Amino acid sequence: MKKKIVITGATSGIGKATMEVLANSDNHLILGCRNIPKAQKLVDEVKSKNKDARIDIFKLDLSSFKSIKDFSDAICKNYDSIGILFNNAGVFSDTKTYTKEGYEMTLGVNYIGTYYLTTLLMDIVEKGHNPQIINVCSRAALFGKFKLKDGAFIKQKHGFRAYSASKYLQLQTTICFANMYKDSKVKINAIHPGDVATGIWDGDSLMMKIIGPIMKKRLSSPEQGAVAGLYLIQNPPNDSGKFYEELGEVIEYDKYDEEFAKSILDATDKIIKTKTATF
Repeated sequence: MKKKIVITGATSGIGKATMEVLANSDNHLILGCRNIPKAQKLVDEVKSKNKDARIDIFKLDLSSFKSIKDFSDAICKNYDSIGILFNNAGVFSDTKTYTKEGYEMTLGVNYIGTYYLTTLLMDIVEKGHNPQIINVCSRAALFGKFKLKDGAFIKQKHGFRAYSASKYLQLQTTICFANMYKDSKVKINAIHPGDVATGIWDGDSLMMKIIGPIMKKRLSSPEQGAVAGLYLIQNPPNDSGKFYEELGEVIEYDKYDEEFAKSILDATDKIIKTKTATF
């Protein structure tokens, strides 16, 4: 039986490189993409090289709760189980940009949107064989900071501070989720793909237009960045709540704060409940 793998952000960067490796007769890939024509063109190219590849495409915009809910509904309607949820999609907004619900774009996509998607798909992932949830994080999480004000999210800065904060929250809540589901068969982990030349360096500000092209020449390729995720997919770990890098090496992380993580989850749940009440 083919293993069903959901990949978000599969039309470029690490997601695209991961999809191309996994597009074979062993897997059934389910792609969540913002740009459907671009995704279809890519899938057609992949299938022309491997006619046994099975790949489905669904619309997914992680900056919109409605799009996330529609994607989740489509997944639950069309499949009875998911083996792997590969939360890869992410952004770096170097200008003041906001999600449909009014949250800073980097934080809204990398953490809030990804968290919402994960909660919606948790039940169907639990039904999979040796199921995993893999969150593409970053060592930027080690430098991230975030505070709640009266139990609620406060307005966030954009740029690297928002990016590191989003990854910090992603790592904290990955560990918290793993603890919450410790009696489940689902393994929930985060990965650091390395410093990779992806689209996050294609910024709109003058600074990013200057720095971005320089950095992309110096950083690892998306193919190299895909190694950490592919290793976990192809070598399912026994551990949960870990922060891995390539070849299954664990990054030591001693800043996990369970009380803080739970307070973040509570605040995020309140955001989602309020904003999705009309769906």
